[in-house]
Amino acid sequence: MLDSKIELHDFNANLQRLRNSLTRKNLPTKIHVPDGNTNSDGLALFAQAIIDNLKMADEVRQYDTIILKSCYSASAIKSNEQLEKFKHGLSETIMNLRRLSPNLHLVILTPPPRRRWLTSTDEIERVRTFCDWAVSTLPDENLAVIDLHNKLSSKNGTLAKKYCRSLPFDQHPNEKGSRLGLQLICDQLNMIRPKQPI
Repeated sequence: MLDSKIELHDFNANLQRLRNSLTRKNLPTKIHVPDGNTNSDGLALFAQAIIDNLKMADEVRQYDTIILKSCYSASAIKSNEQLEKFKHGLSETIMNLRRLSPNLHLVILTPPPRRRWLTSTDEIERVRTFCDWAVSTLPDENLAVIDLHNKLSSKNGTLAKKYCRSLPFDQHPNEKGSRLGLQLICDQLNMIRPKQPI
């Protein structure tokens, strides 16, 4: 369970708006995600766009924690060059958000795995490399990495059967997988909460 004192706002990439997660009401803030790209290179542009907009920057500074998650498309890393681009993009995202608020807490989720017939051995190895890099190099006092990819993966690096939905081409985890991801996030936020002033 999540600490009842924690207020959540989530970002709907389709509406490009923040909304209150309890009331489900959209907040006035409208933030453009370039090309709807939530891969780490797109998140870097997203963070830069916030910095470039003074009103948005002021609003983002009101948050003490930001959680970043890419879609499952971020697990389809086609080349070593793209792998390095994704690493650089996530590093840039972190740097830009910390320019806004040096004491900001960041929680990074590694990208969820893809289904077996919608990926390749090379892509699996690259995304594992990306996740291992994120887990081993990014965490610090104000940054945590939740390795969602490996939590939802089978031994072969694809979405575990117990987390697959019934539709064969649906890459999203089922309710069991979603609840696991939610619990990991709640646990992390509850660990951050005691550090914040009441």
